[in-house]
Amino acid sequence: MDINNDGQISRDEWKGKPEVFDRIDKNRDGSLTREEFGSAARRQAGRLNQMDANNDGQISRDEWKGNPKRFDSLDANGDGVLTKEEIRGGRQNRP
Repeated sequence: MDINNDGQISRDEWKGKPEVFDRIDKNRDGSLTREEFGSAARRQAGRLNQMDANNDGQISRDEWKGNPKRFDSLDANGDGVLTKEEIRGGRQNRP
């Protein structure tokens, strides 16, 4: 995402929702540092691990607590489970 390679992600470089950028930008300076972005990624990974009740590295439909339509949109191969890669890919492709 860091198009100009300055070590930060500016609002112009951000492809996600503005409210997510605002939530990650802890110091409210209008750019995301590696630390801010990494911290958000670690929190997301923690939430995914919490959802994975049986610790099989996947989120089944039964483990999913979100919107069923969102589950379906993330399940790229249609196998009824979400891998961390599918979730990461879906988050990157969100408008």
